Amino acid sequence: MSAISIQENMLREIQIQLSRLHDFSRQFDSGYTGRCVLAMVLLKYINDYQDVRYQQYLRQYQGDHDLINRKMERERFVLPLGTNFITLHKQIHSHRLSAGNILNQYTRSIELANEHKLGDLFRDVDFNNATRAGASESDWRQFLVHLVAAVGKMTLVVANNNNKEIVREMLLSRILSYWPIMSGFTGTEHFYAPTELHSLLIKLMAPKAGSRIFDPACNNGSLLIEAASAVTDIHNNPSDNYALYGQEALAEIVILTRIQMLLLELDDAQITIGDPIRSPLLTKEGELLEFDVLISNLPWNIHNWGHDIALNDKFNRFNWGIVPEMKGDWAYIQHMISAASPKGRIGVIIPHGLLFREGKEQQVRKAIVENNLLDAVIALPSNLFYFTKLPCVIILLDKNRGEKKEVLFINASGEFQADKRQNKLRVEDITHIVSVYKKFKEEFGVNNDRIEAQYSAVVLPQEIATNDYNFNVSRYVTSESNDTPLPMNIGELELDIEILKEELDEIRQNIKLNIQKLNIQ
Repeated sequence: MSAISIQENMLREIQIQLSRLHDFSRQFDSGYTGRCVLAMVLLKYINDYQDVRYQQYLRQYQGDHDLINRKMERERFVLPLGTNFITLHKQIHSHRLSAGNILNQYTRSIELANEHKLGDLFRDVDFNNATRAGASESDWRQFLVHLVAAVGKMTLVVANNNNKEIVREMLLSRILSYWPIMSGFTGTEHFYAPTELHSLLIKLMAPKAGSRIFDPACNNGSLLIEAASAVTDIHNNPSDNYALYGQEALAEIVILTRIQMLLLELDDAQITIGDPIRSPLLTKEGELLEFDVLISNLPWNIHNWGHDIALNDKFNRFNWGIVPEMKGDWAYIQHMISAASPKGRIGVIIPHGLLFREGKEQQVRKAIVENNLLDAVIALPSNLFYFTKLPCVIILLDKNRGEKKEVLFINASGEFQADKRQNKLRVEDITHIVSVYKKFKEEFGVNNDRIEAQYSAVVLPQEIATNDYNFNVSRYVTSESNDTPLPMNIGELELDIEILKEELDEIRQNIKLNIQKLNIQ
């Protein structure tokens, strides 16, 4: 059998077994069952990884078991005696009535032996709790037997590096599609971000070797993972000289993030659980840690963001303006600015409304311009997200702009692959945006007011001030006609109506929250 056929069979088996587990567990609590499945997948990965490394050492050192054992002690993971998957499978089938206890002992043993990497990762997993899973004792025991058998049939690490990369990529993609269904996160708006949009942001940020990379709302870690794969040295070669940091409020999602990091051998990534505004955990001696590359796809129009603590914030993050309680996006961006090193660069995906809303948000935009942080504003097409048809924007800030005062505005809203359900950024669209931004950073100076007519413009801060610190790209990038074009077809009319509906729903929600706050009956 060819190497390609072997790979295809391995990938197919992973997909088959995950699908079977999903079908078998439909009757149980999806969130809890999902965490149990992910825990078992990770434990099988650790087993497979250790087995592959042992076989490699066995061939390399020709059966010198003392040397092999010393090498294994310095490997990424430690497997205590009796915790291999073959032994587990035999025990579960021999003692089905005690399946939950056996799995708990197995999990805790491996976790304690790998405290630095796995500590608290399984804290919410109790294989002996059928009630928590919403199942009868007998049904839950049957599921655990199926779980061990199904995961045991998966091969998650192989000796050939090329095979390993393919299998791992497939596993991650399957987990990403499987986890929301199993854990009850289906439809969660921040979870489903288009990969092309993340790729664009990372290409714009172009992280370099030695960078400390941070996402304050890291969700499933996909942006950090993308950034790690994009780090290059001074010769533009891939580099593993970087450090990853993230914070996420939802513990369930942090579990997935950490598992992904381990599967990608990003073992040193520091992912913390907690509200980044009320409780920033990445600190040292009472001060925020500083980062060189700060990236995020923030939740949109963040409600209840920490307005109550902002006035007395011990880190002085909100001196430029305390934004409304129901619009916390600029609060998060101010947090990122406070955590940026003197050479720090910030890239954030934000909703379009943040560019022009007045009040405290306008005050923050003014301070950003006056402190020479605003580097670029990039308007993107509508209907890129799974959860909304509203357009989004990438805003780039730079603490190390030096004497450069100009700001780049790009209107990329018209370049995309159209689709009835969801528009998509093509490779050529991403390349176009990145190339114009690179030209701006590398070539254009004070007297260059335009890079590409009707696509981009280089603007001095005085012009932004004249526009009352409105960052709306259409203010600075002229179109072919000054008149607003009429929609050309029914599809565009439907999109306009959908956008207006979402904006109206948001207004109604804000009115309702204000009425509740004022205790009006």
